[in-house]
Amino acid sequence: MGLSKEELQFIDTYLKNSEVIYTDVRMELTDHVASAIEQELNENPSETFYEVFKNYMISNKKSLLKSNEEQKIKLQEKIAIRFGKGFLAKEVLFLLALVILTPRLLELNLSETIKFGVNFSLCLLITLYYHIQFYKTKKTSIGSGIGAVVGYTIYLPIYIKNPITLLVLIPVMVLALLLYRKMRKRLSKHWLFVSMALFTLVCGALLILFAKWSEHYLTENILEAYFFFQLIMWYVLFKTLMSYKKELDIKYQGIFS
Repeated sequence: MGLSKEELQFIDTYLKNSEVIYTDVRMELTDHVASAIEQELNENPSETFYEVFKNYMISNKKSLLKSNEEQKIKLQEKIAIRFGKGFLAKEVLFLLALVILTPRLLELNLSETIKFGVNFSLCLLITLYYHIQFYKTKKTSIGSGIGAVVGYTIYLPIYIKNPITLLVLIPVMVLALLLYRKMRKRLSKHWLFVSMALFTLVCGALLILFAKWSEHYLTENILEAYFFFQLIMWYVLFKTLMSYKKELDIKYQGIFS
């Protein structure tokens, strides 16, 4: 037997009062709890929802709330990975190929002030979109996850003036994510922080050396193509946010409709 809308909302409200504050995490846990309760009710039809729910929480509340943090991390990683995969979309690959293969078509001779203004404006628009759709309407766990992605995206046009360094920076960022996912299961929070800090220092020093070495290879065409690459990044980020919102709305309607 399936649970009613009121029973699902009861579970959701209980989790919210138990400080599971993020909507997307709460939906994942609500679905998990509801499935366990449905199974118990099917096996013991004489019991009521509230009896089964009470007994379930007595036995599982501690582990359930612990999984709250784990679920939040998984969802944040999901956003970062989806953002990365967004660069493999057909239209994005086409635009990237256009930028790389036809640099002379992109000779707009834009000043650094204009480039910064365009990037800063896009950053404000996407941040506003996130605030309205993912925080004000439904408070979601992707705040820090998407915040990191937005941070990296705006970091490139502001601080990375030599786009050749992306040949090192992007693989290092991917490697850092893979190492973090593997090491967080084996190390305490303290040693995980120390390990990642040392990794960042070593890679940062190598990146600085590589940047200085590659400066004499920079051309105006490369810098012009880099600006268009920045615009493509904002497109991929916006598309990532929109797809996650659609997924969140569908799941929300599926549980509470």
